[in-house]
Amino acid sequence: MESCKAVPFFNDEKNNRKVKSIAMVGYSNYFVCENGELYGNGHNLGRLGDGTSNNHKSLPVLIDKNGRTLGNGENKNLSEPQIVPNWRAEDILDIRVCSLHAVLVTKTGRTYSCGSLSYNGHLTRKSIFTEINQLKEKKVIKIATSSYTTLVLTEERELYAWNIVNVPTKQKISKSSRPSKLDLPEKFLENIPGDIGFSCGVGVYFLYQSVSGTITQDFQNLLDSKKYCDSTITVSNEIKIPIHKLLLELRTGLKVEDINKAFFENNCTEEEIISFLKWAYYGAFKVDTLERLFSFLNLSFPPKNKLNSDLLKLYGDEDSKDFNILVKVNDEDGEEDDEEAFEEIPVHKFLLLARSGLFRAMFENFNEKETNQVKDYSGKSIESLEVLIKYFYTDTLESTADHDSTLIVEELEDSIEYYQLNKHSNLKNQLYGVLKK
Repeated sequence: MESCKAVPFFNDEKNNRKVKSIAMVGYSNYFVCENGELYGNGHNLGRLGDGTSNNHKSLPVLIDKNGRTLGNGENKNLSEPQIVPNWRAEDILDIRVCSLHAVLVTKTGRTYSCGSLSYNGHLTRKSIFTEINQLKEKKVIKIATSSYTTLVLTEERELYAWNIVNVPTKQKISKSSRPSKLDLPEKFLENIPGDIGFSCGVGVYFLYQSVSGTITQDFQNLLDSKKYCDSTITVSNEIKIPIHKLLLELRTGLKVEDINKAFFENNCTEEEIISFLKWAYYGAFKVDTLERLFSFLNLSFPPKNKLNSDLLKLYGDEDSKDFNILVKVNDEDGEEDDEEAFEEIPVHKFLLLARSGLFRAMFENFNEKETNQVKDYSGKSIESLEVLIKYFYTDTLESTADHDSTLIVEELEDSIEYYQLNKHSNLKNQLYGVLKK
């Protein structure tokens, strides 16, 4: 067996071509680089060059914003990559390569494809990435592909699919080479809480709740537990639903008092309010109910703000942080100072409640004087705890050049068990990524 060898083209430190992600299948590959450039190589089936169907590219070729590669007009390999930084990789949400076509979605939801003959949903050869007419009025947020099938999900929770027309199979997701909306059971996608994930093969597809990290699960548990709530939504004199005030105000931009008033004036049922809270806490999406409630709350529909993005904004909002973690500091000799030597890490209390079983247990033992702070006796440095707290908000572990990566890894290796995080937490895997950096 031959040993693996590094590709010199992508190990050129001078041009900073570090690969961030790769999409490949069959005869073609795409490389998204950290410097923002998009490269491709492989068999030129109308995708990577001058439109001829028998031209191979032995070296990665930079793709410009129109999807064309830079060639010299001759039907031969390029000896050197040529740089045209018009198409920036940061514009790309996702790119998938199939056996004979490729699909690209931008961060604004525009969908492009290219491929040979009927393989791109246009029934004609496209040697450049061309926007798909049937999806121009839609904002695509996710794509999945198999060798011959493409599946896309729109912001409105509509599912579109198309096939290569001559696939030798009796069963197909879509019988068209152009995108067509799938005929799903009524309200099917609405009953999948949170983000929708999917994958597809030839003639089959799978839909499921996509849990990005564990934030969605943690906040679902927070709502279901109905513990540590600091406010209520009133249904009637007999029924009041406990909530976490700051979280609900974060998700809606409205005061709880105004939400209560609107629900009362519009005779909202308990079932409707619970559906609304499921969206606020973990993104569950029941279209008919939410559309009605959002209309009299004067909120845009469908909602564009997701829990993850809201929490990231909240992380930078120091004024709204209502709780402090006190971290024991050491003196200059490395010894612990007296009892008063603590540094504060501001945080939002509901976030600790959602994300850490250890902090939830601490809250149960608070007395009245300690309701706005808790002491951390783990012995971890304040730098490590600051990295961990940001992970609570984002589900992403990030360290900076100022951090000692080795120390961060050593101190946080036991965090899933010590802080009683969700058992599906991806923290440990991300720690090794920090160390590699």
